[in-house]
Amino acid sequence: MDPAYQMLVRILGFFLWSSAAWHKLRSFGEFRALLQQYHLPLPQLHGVLSGVLIGLESLLAVFFCWSGALTLACWASAALLGLYTAVLVREILAGRTDHACGCAGPAGTAGIGWPLVWRNVILAVVFLMATRTAPQRAWTWFDTFTVIAASAALAVLFVAIEALVQNRFRRIARRADGV
Repeated sequence: MDPAYQMLVRILGFFLWSSAAWHKLRSFGEFRALLQQYHLPLPQLHGVLSGVLIGLESLLAVFFCWSGALTLACWASAALLGLYTAVLVREILAGRTDHACGCAGPAGTAGIGWPLVWRNVILAVVFLMATRTAPQRAWTWFDTFTVIAASAALAVLFVAIEALVQNRFRRIARRADGV
Protein backbone atom coordinates (compact mmCIF):
# COMPACT_ATOMS: atom_id res chain seq x y z
CA MET A 1 0.00 0.00 0.00
CA ASP A 2 1.11 3.57 -0.59
CA PRO A 3 3.31 5.09 2.15
CA ALA A 4 1.00 8.12 2.45
CA TYR A 5 -1.95 5.78 3.08
CA GLN A 6 0.05 3.92 5.70
CA MET A 7 0.93 7.19 7.43
CA LEU A 8 -2.73 8.17 7.42
CA VAL A 9 -3.65 4.78 8.92
CA ARG A 10 -1.02 5.33 11.63
CA ILE A 11 -2.66 8.64 12.55
CA LEU A 12 -6.13 7.11 12.42
CA GLY A 13 -5.08 4.12 14.54
CA PHE A 14 -3.39 6.27 17.14
CA PHE A 15 -6.37 8.62 17.36
CA LEU A 16 -8.94 5.82 17.48
CA TRP A 17 -7.27 3.67 20.13
CA SER A 18 -5.90 6.46 22.33
CA SER A 19 -9.29 8.21 22.46
CA ALA A 20 -11.10 4.91 23.12
CA ALA A 21 -8.70 3.97 25.93
CA TRP A 22 -8.84 7.45 27.45
CA HIS A 23 -12.64 7.45 27.39
CA LYS A 24 -12.77 4.10 29.19
CA LEU A 25 -10.03 4.99 31.67
CA ARG A 26 -11.60 8.36 32.50
CA SER A 27 -14.90 6.65 33.37
CA PHE A 28 -13.60 3.27 34.50
CA GLY A 29 -16.47 2.58 36.90
CA GLU A 30 -19.07 3.39 34.25
CA PHE A 31 -17.27 1.24 31.68
CA ARG A 32 -17.08 -1.68 34.10
CA ALA A 33 -20.82 -1.31 34.84
CA LEU A 34 -21.51 -1.15 31.10
CA LEU A 35 -19.84 -4.53 30.61
CA GLN A 36 -22.47 -6.00 32.95
CA GLN A 37 -25.15 -5.00 30.43
CA TYR A 38 -23.47 -7.07 27.71
CA HIS A 39 -24.23 -10.34 29.55
CA LEU A 40 -20.66 -11.57 29.15
CA PRO A 41 -19.70 -14.80 30.92
CA LEU A 42 -17.96 -14.71 34.30
CA PRO A 43 -19.29 -11.39 35.65
CA GLN A 44 -16.77 -11.56 38.50
CA LEU A 45 -14.02 -10.93 35.91
CA HIS A 46 -15.58 -7.83 34.34
CA GLY A 47 -13.19 -5.57 36.30
CA VAL A 48 -10.20 -7.50 34.97
CA LEU A 49 -11.68 -7.52 31.46
CA SER A 50 -12.20 -3.74 31.64
CA GLY A 51 -8.53 -3.26 32.50
CA VAL A 52 -7.38 -5.68 29.79
CA LEU A 53 -9.42 -3.88 27.11
CA ILE A 54 -8.05 -0.48 28.17
CA GLY A 55 -4.54 -1.94 28.16
CA LEU A 56 -4.98 -3.44 24.69
CA GLU A 57 -6.33 -0.20 23.26
CA SER A 58 -3.47 1.77 24.85
CA LEU A 59 -0.93 -0.69 23.52
CA LEU A 60 -2.40 -0.46 20.04
CA ALA A 61 -2.12 3.34 20.16
CA VAL A 62 1.58 2.96 21.04
CA PHE A 63 2.12 0.38 18.28
CA PHE A 64 0.79 2.81 15.69
CA CYS A 65 3.54 5.23 16.75
CA TRP A 66 6.29 2.60 16.43
CA SER A 67 7.63 2.45 12.88
CA GLY A 68 8.29 -1.31 12.89
CA ALA A 69 4.89 -2.34 14.26
CA LEU A 70 2.40 -1.12 11.67
CA THR A 71 1.49 -4.58 10.40
CA LEU A 72 1.10 -5.94 13.93
CA ALA A 73 -0.95 -2.90 14.96
CA CYS A 74 -3.23 -3.23 11.93
CA TRP A 75 -3.85 -6.97 12.36
CA ALA A 76 -4.41 -6.59 16.11
CA SER A 77 -6.77 -3.66 15.48
CA ALA A 78 -8.77 -5.70 12.98
CA ALA A 79 -8.94 -8.59 15.46
CA LEU A 80 -10.09 -6.38 18.34
CA LEU A 81 -12.64 -4.66 16.12
CA GLY A 82 -13.82 -8.11 15.03
CA LEU A 83 -14.29 -9.11 18.67
CA TYR A 84 -16.19 -5.89 19.42
CA THR A 85 -18.32 -6.42 16.31
CA ALA A 86 -19.17 -10.01 17.26
CA VAL A 87 -20.34 -8.86 20.70
CA LEU A 88 -22.38 -6.03 19.13
CA VAL A 89 -24.07 -8.43 16.69
CA ARG A 90 -24.87 -10.84 19.51
CA GLU A 91 -26.46 -8.02 21.51
CA ILE A 92 -28.44 -6.72 18.53
CA LEU A 93 -29.76 -10.16 17.63
CA ALA A 94 -30.77 -10.70 21.28
CA GLY A 95 -32.70 -7.40 21.20
CA ARG A 96 -30.47 -5.71 23.78
CA THR A 97 -29.82 -2.40 22.02
CA ASP A 98 -30.80 0.07 24.72
CA HIS A 99 -27.40 0.25 26.47
CA ALA A 100 -24.36 2.28 25.45
CA CYS A 101 -21.70 0.82 23.20
CA GLY A 102 -18.76 1.84 25.39
CA CYS A 103 -17.05 3.55 22.46
CA ALA A 104 -15.36 6.91 22.67
CA GLY A 105 -16.98 10.02 21.25
CA PRO A 106 -20.57 11.21 21.17
CA ALA A 107 -21.94 7.81 20.10
CA GLY A 108 -20.45 6.30 23.24
CA THR A 109 -23.56 7.15 25.21
CA ALA A 110 -25.99 6.10 22.50
CA GLY A 111 -27.57 2.67 22.23
CA ILE A 112 -26.00 0.08 19.98
CA GLY A 113 -27.14 -0.77 16.46
CA TRP A 114 -26.12 -1.80 12.98
CA PRO A 115 -24.37 1.51 12.17
CA LEU A 116 -21.78 0.69 14.85
CA VAL A 117 -21.30 -2.77 13.36
CA TRP A 118 -20.69 -1.28 9.92
CA ARG A 119 -18.34 1.34 11.35
CA ASN A 120 -16.23 -1.43 12.94
CA VAL A 121 -16.20 -3.50 9.74
CA ILE A 122 -15.10 -0.50 7.65
CA LEU A 123 -12.36 0.38 10.14
CA ALA A 124 -11.11 -3.22 10.13
CA VAL A 125 -10.91 -3.17 6.32
CA VAL A 126 -9.05 0.17 6.38
CA PHE A 127 -6.50 -1.30 8.81
CA LEU A 128 -6.08 -4.54 6.87
CA MET A 129 -5.52 -2.66 3.61
CA ALA A 130 -2.53 -0.93 5.21
CA THR A 131 -0.78 -4.27 5.73
CA ARG A 132 -0.09 -4.65 2.04
CA THR A 133 3.55 -4.07 1.16
CA ALA A 134 4.27 -0.45 0.32
CA PRO A 135 6.05 0.37 -2.93
CA GLN A 136 9.53 1.79 -2.45
CA ARG A 137 9.48 5.44 -3.39
CA ALA A 138 10.65 8.73 -1.96
CA TRP A 139 8.34 10.73 0.30
CA THR A 140 7.37 14.05 -1.33
CA TRP A 141 5.88 17.33 -0.18
CA PHE A 142 2.61 16.24 -1.80
CA ASP A 143 2.52 13.16 0.44
CA THR A 144 2.80 15.46 3.46
CA PHE A 145 0.00 17.66 2.12
CA THR A 146 -2.15 14.60 1.40
CA VAL A 147 -1.70 13.16 4.88
CA ILE A 148 -2.45 16.48 6.58
CA ALA A 149 -5.52 17.19 4.43
CA ALA A 150 -6.83 13.64 4.68
CA SER A 151 -6.30 13.62 8.46
CA ALA A 152 -8.33 16.80 8.79
CA ALA A 153 -11.04 15.40 6.49
CA LEU A 154 -11.18 12.13 8.44
CA ALA A 155 -11.47 14.02 11.73
CA VAL A 156 -14.39 16.05 10.40
CA LEU A 157 -15.99 12.93 8.93
CA PHE A 158 -15.57 11.04 12.22
CA VAL A 159 -17.19 13.85 14.21
CA ALA A 160 -20.03 14.14 11.66
CA ILE A 161 -20.76 10.40 11.68
CA GLU A 162 -20.64 10.25 15.47
CA ALA A 163 -23.05 13.23 15.66
CA LEU A 164 -25.44 11.55 13.20
CA VAL A 165 -25.40 8.34 15.25
CA GLN A 166 -25.99 10.31 18.45
CA ASN A 167 -28.88 12.26 16.88
CA ARG A 168 -30.46 9.04 15.60
CA PHE A 169 -30.49 7.57 19.08
CA ARG A 170 -31.83 10.83 20.57
CA ARG A 171 -34.76 10.72 18.12
CA ILE A 172 -35.45 7.09 19.02
CA ALA A 173 -35.34 7.93 22.74
CA ARG A 174 -37.72 10.87 22.25
CA ARG A 175 -40.18 8.69 20.37
CA ALA A 176 -40.02 6.11 23.15
CA ASP A 177 -40.72 8.86 25.72
CA GLY A 178 -43.70 10.05 23.66
CA VAL A 179 -42.18 13.43 22.81
